[in-house]
This record gives sequence, C-alpha cells and structure tokens, in this order.
Amino acid sequence: MPPVTYIGVKDSDVLYLLPAKSSAENTLSPRVKECIEHSSNRKYVRRIRACGSESDVDAIVLSMEVPPRCFLTGWVFGNSEKDVDILLGDDSREDKFISESHFAIGFNQNSGVLMLTNYSTSGTFIRSEMDGDTNDSNIGLRRLFGNDPSSILERRTEIILAGYHFMAIIPRNSNDQKYQALLIAELKSPFNGYMTPITPPEG
Repeated sequence: MPPVTYIGVKDSDVLYLLPAKSSAENTLSPRVKECIEHSSNRKYVRRIRACGSESDVDAIVLSMEVPPRCFLTGWVFGNSEKDVDILLGDDSREDKFISESHFAIGFNQNSGVLMLTNYSTSGTFIRSEMDGDTNDSNIGLRRLFGNDPSSILERRTEIILAGYHFMAIIPRNSNDQKYQALLIAELKSPFNGYMTPITPPEG
C-alpha cells in the first residue's frame, strides 16, 4: 500500500503527530488528544488533511517554522513545561511513568535522518509500519531504553508510552530539495551520509 500523502505540506514541515488507535481498545488515544489541545502546545498544532479525505484533523506539526529550543537535541516531549517543547500533561499530574524530559525527536547531525531518542527510565516504545499489520499489539514493538535509546523514524511510526499512543507520519517525498536546504541551514553543515534527510534509502 502506498504511503498516505497530505494536502498543503509546507517546505518546513518535518513530522505530523496524530492520535493512534489502541489495539486493545480500538479507540483513539485520549491523552494524545489532550496533548494536542493543551494551551502550552498550541503553537505546534495545525489542521491537516490527507489526500482523499473529506475532513481536516488537528495534529502536532514539528516544523522548522517553529524550531525546537535546541536544534542539536530536537523537539523534547515530557511533563516539565520549563524543560520541554511539547508538554505531556503537566508537573502537577501524578504520573510516575512520564518523565520531565521523556523523549526527543531530532536529526542525526551527519545524515539529517530523523531520529527518536528516549531519555526516560520508563522507556519509550515504537513500532514502524514496515513491522507489519497485525492484531497482536506486541509484535514489532521495540522498547528504546538504556543502552538502546535511539531509532530512525520510518515514514509511519507508532510512539507509545504510558497513556499516550501517537502515530508519527513523515509527510513528504524523499527528494524534497527545499526541505534539505532548510535543514542544512539549521544543522550548519551539509550532509555526509544519506542523500536524503528524510528516510534512508530502501532495499
């Protein structure tokens, strides 16, 4: 099945984050909806529409128009408003499984490939679309933790942590030269790895 494409993708768009369906409950993640609606995250939220869809949906849009506090680290997600870019809940919520700085989404500094890095002792779970479509919620699930904290983000990747179930979607084609030029300017150096800063070549 070809990847879903989106209408009105900007040159600066990096990643779309949407509520994913829980395999166990078959419902969209309510806490991701809370995250999207939280006033602290408003500057990251935009309405997007997939080609062929009749309606727009709200998504967290990571974009170079609204860069992270530290481009070297990337966009940090967690429950400490003073330390993160995207707030998951808030400091006052008693949630022992969400860390102040739980994970970050940023770029490999040499190749420009998009990466997720876990910072939490609770870990962050991911599953890429290429791991297969299955009803078993544990198949293809990988925990980023300890000595294995990072992973490349594929075109569609589920990101799962306590109460949160995101679908992360890279919304562009791999040959987008304008995007590459913007990213080179942010990273302050040309890539010496993959030709594309979006996903590594297939095969």
